[in-house]
Amino acid sequence: MSPNLVSWLFWICLVLVLAVAVASVAAAAWRFFSLRSRGTNVIMRELPASGNHGWRHGTLRYEGETLEYFKLRSLRPWANLVLDRREVEILGTRGLSESEAEFMPDEVKILTISVGEHQGEHHEEAVGGKRYEVGLEAHGEMALRAWVESAPDLRQQRVDYWALRDKLSREQAMRDKGRGAY
Repeated sequence: MSPNLVSWLFWICLVLVLAVAVASVAAAAWRFFSLRSRGTNVIMRELPASGNHGWRHGTLRYEGETLEYFKLRSLRPWANLVLDRREVEILGTRGLSESEAEFMPDEVKILTISVGEHQGEHHEEAVGGKRYEVGLEAHGEMALRAWVESAPDLRQQRVDYWALRDKLSREQAMRDKGRGAY
């Protein structure tokens, strides 16, 4: 290859790398500043976890029937975790351990929540779903508790008879189509 071509390829690659870097920094700044102003700051981890492993800083945002968790160090334009309010249950709270107090403010309480879990046959073990620990200050804890406790029970959901009729009609049409009837 000629030295002139190598020089052009170098400059093109350099411009592309710089463009990607600038876009990444802009996306990170947009995410950080737009989410921080519209949510509750938390520190969260998935269970099981031991010691100080797995804690991630982020922001919780309530969007109707869902709770969106955005990790602080993520460039995704959408939520890293979305929880349905009807599947969230608060299992308990605890204070900070000595090692957790080193990197969390003293006002933080740890809530243990389950998502999509139901009790097993003997009610001792949980079946399915996931568990998380969420570190929140007092106002954030109160907001999360109020949001979870005000969720309608799945059994109390009002039946939309029109939607049910449409669903049954579609299912019947699919069965008829499978048998060759039109």
